Amino acid sequence: MPIVVAVSAEETGVVELNSTALWREFAQWADRQPEAPAVIGPEEQLNYQELADQADRIAEHLQARDRIALELPRSPTLIAAILGTWKVGASFCIIPPDLPPLRRALLLARSSCNCRLQPGRAPVRSGPPAPSSQGLAYVAFTSGTTQEPRGALIEARGLLLTLQAQIRLFRLGPKSRNLWVLAPSFHGSLSDIGTALLSGAQLHLGSLELLKDPNQLIQYIDRHEITTVDLPPSMLSHLPMMPPSLETVVFGGEPAPPTAVRQWASSVRMFNVYGPTEATMCTHIEECTTDWYGQSLGTPLPHVHQHIENEELWVGGPNVARSLIGAPNHVLFHEDGVRWYRTGDRVQAHQHGLRFLGRIERQVHVHGGLVEPEAIPYRYRAPSHRAQTSLCTERKKTSTLEMEITPLLASLETTCPAAPPQTPPLRSNLLVIGGTGFLGTALRTELEAYGYDPIYLVRAHSLDEALHRVGGAQVLIGDLTQPRLGLAQPVWDGLASTLHTIIHLGAHLRMVTPIDELRDLHLKGTAELIRLAKLSGARFVYASTLSVLASSDRQLPLYLESDPATAPTTLGGGYAQNKWATEQLVRRALPTTSTIIRYGLLVDPRKRPNPSQTPPKDWLSRFIRDTIQSGNYPKGIEKLCFDAIPVDHSAQATMRLCWAPSGTYHVASAQPTPVAELLRTIREAGHPLVPIPDDQTRHPSVLGCSFYCPSEDWAQGYDLWVPTNTQFDTQEAQKWGFSPLTVDDAFLRALVERAM
Repeated sequence: MPIVVAVSAEETGVVELNSTALWREFAQWADRQPEAPAVIGPEEQLNYQELADQADRIAEHLQARDRIALELPRSPTLIAAILGTWKVGASFCIIPPDLPPLRRALLLARSSCNCRLQPGRAPVRSGPPAPSSQGLAYVAFTSGTTQEPRGALIEARGLLLTLQAQIRLFRLGPKSRNLWVLAPSFHGSLSDIGTALLSGAQLHLGSLELLKDPNQLIQYIDRHEITTVDLPPSMLSHLPMMPPSLETVVFGGEPAPPTAVRQWASSVRMFNVYGPTEATMCTHIEECTTDWYGQSLGTPLPHVHQHIENEELWVGGPNVARSLIGAPNHVLFHEDGVRWYRTGDRVQAHQHGLRFLGRIERQVHVHGGLVEPEAIPYRYRAPSHRAQTSLCTERKKTSTLEMEITPLLASLETTCPAAPPQTPPLRSNLLVIGGTGFLGTALRTELEAYGYDPIYLVRAHSLDEALHRVGGAQVLIGDLTQPRLGLAQPVWDGLASTLHTIIHLGAHLRMVTPIDELRDLHLKGTAELIRLAKLSGARFVYASTLSVLASSDRQLPLYLESDPATAPTTLGGGYAQNKWATEQLVRRALPTTSTIIRYGLLVDPRKRPNPSQTPPKDWLSRFIRDTIQSGNYPKGIEKLCFDAIPVDHSAQATMRLCWAPSGTYHVASAQPTPVAELLRTIREAGHPLVPIPDDQTRHPSVLGCSFYCPSEDWAQGYDLWVPTNTQFDTQEAQKWGFSPLTVDDAFLRALVERAM
């Protein structure tokens, strides 16, 4: 049933105002406690009077109808600029100074800012006053999709009501010490800043670096006796303790891990906040208890209207943006004098408020940004972009791929002399390509353990950077896409006279990489390495993927290591297509001196060197993490299978197979693992999951799990699900020391634990 909560303007006590009302709230505290600390930064501290004075000086240069671009880093000056803007009744848009120039220019244009404030400079006016500025507090841009960023024009009335409601719920006052660690451009930062300074509290300017190390974060909170902190939900699972000074933890923006919330709820007040950028950062709040089950949005703030239409949450009231920049027309509308915003979130009413069921638009969080998977193919098919990416599911004929191989083979045959005989005492160098990647990093550990001192080819801007990336080992700065690998002729000649073995792990796994770039890296780059191998007579070890078999149209129940992968008619997925073509190139150019290793799905190592480090980014861990955070999975996915090989186990296999006779070897698990077993393990770990019907597949992990689609062509060409309905022979690899792992319950539990 639809739910509507309507609150009149008279009930809230705020009918119409501009941003000067926000300044007045702060100024009252500056008059009441001028000597009290207001903003505490790493290098500067201001009390309330000093902060008010600095805001006054900035305000002298501003006008009421200005819209100011605050191109300032996290600092007391940024806080003073916000307050100075509000003092004259103007609005602002925070544009981080470290943004790429094109992105910064786009936001400046979209926000209609007519005044810019940069470090060490007086405000510079660059145009006429912004339209419709009266009554606005700020302009906030969402991270945007792969199309265009979306901007929200937020009114002062809605912001003040939101901050006042949060101050009451969080019990903030002059004795509170708030820590601000979120990115300044993130809309939640206005909550951290506003609730502190409009309640007489201290605002401590933390650093994003604190979010990278839970121990440093806790030490900072303890040292400065912080009472309130706003954290990303994913951080909660990594906190070692809660300092005695801490009273309130606020989290939101994405689903939180229920186990961690329940754990900390016994010692501090835990608040789950929900609210889109387009509705003044917070519309719902829930105080979590020790039996909190997760996936709950809580109840609306007093001034917020809510409505559920076909499971989609609509929010309305003075908190909803006046207008949106770059948004579909249907998401923001007026009805009976109320502004409404369609959130795109699927919800269900229950006794504690609203339960989050997933997204309507299939937007997902990727590296902190919102992405609509449907928009990616659209973007890369636009005239200004290349027509194909490795994300494309378009099947390509192998005969077409053969046409790309033929000229490279002809060039190698005409320009390379016959391989000279090996002279082990002279030819002792080992060259590793891709030594800084996922597998390469693990292989470095194995090589060092066996006493090898290889040369690593690294793409870097400086020698110091290259040495740092390989831990101080021998290094050459080069580029696979360049002739002679980007090396000077004397260096190239020196390698040709001393190389014994080349291990080629270089690959590019970004799904939006244009096909042409993949071809340059995989095919042309490998051709240069083959040229070097021919000149030196070196052995050539090439890292391929099992997708060259399973993403084809053959669909065999068992793929043998002896299978040359030449029989399929078509292949799906840009990555598999390039790997298949490169395999053919290596095998034909170096028929007696090449070893090809086809790997299954590489996952996080069995024993992480630093358990507190950031969560792993392999495809399976992403899928697990997104599934847990959303609480949903597409119905039917449990029938699929995956092949999980820890990267350290794969590195050990590589170490052995490098010295095996020329041929092709498979590094795969003993048996494919059904996704149903993984889902069972996730549930047993305390994470409730709900299947989504086929006709409502809006799974937040769609991108993370390689675009699972409930169709007959289920993600062909992507490594995550390739073992479905098939197996991979590993007998030859086992002869040379590879031991395929059996994925048992303990292994699955470890996968789930490490993923979070």
